[in-house]
Amino acid sequence: MMQVKLRLMKMILESPRGANLVSRYAAQEIVIGEQVFRHSVVIAPDTLLRDLDATSLAEVTAAALQRVIALRPDVILATHAGAAMPAPAALRKILEPLKIALEPMNAGAACRTYNVLVQEARRPALMWFPVPAAE
Repeated sequence: MMQVKLRLMKMILESPRGANLVSRYAAQEIVIGEQVFRHSVVIAPDTLLRDLDATSLAEVTAAALQRVIALRPDVILATHAGAAMPAPAALRKILEPLKIALEPMNAGAACRTYNVLVQEARRPALMWFPVPAAE
């Protein structure tokens, strides 16, 4: 039996006016304040969308993206596992006329960037996808 050591990156920040901030994250979980998520979730400063029906950015439908757009973000950060890949063209096509950037990033960069943008009183949205567990 193979043992896996879980590594968490703790992010200690004060939450401005009760905003949702990433407290810590690991490959298969993210903690927002005191709430632990082990499934895909969208985090905005004042909203959590707990039922994102996708396991990666490539699976995000136009309907799911519309729910994120309704949060009025300046930028959407999306986590990915492995090598960086560009955002799907279909999603970029929806976002370009709205002047909303879609930035795929590794989980660490996305979580740090999200927290910094919230601290700067910006309106980011973070689409967090857990890394699939190895079989």
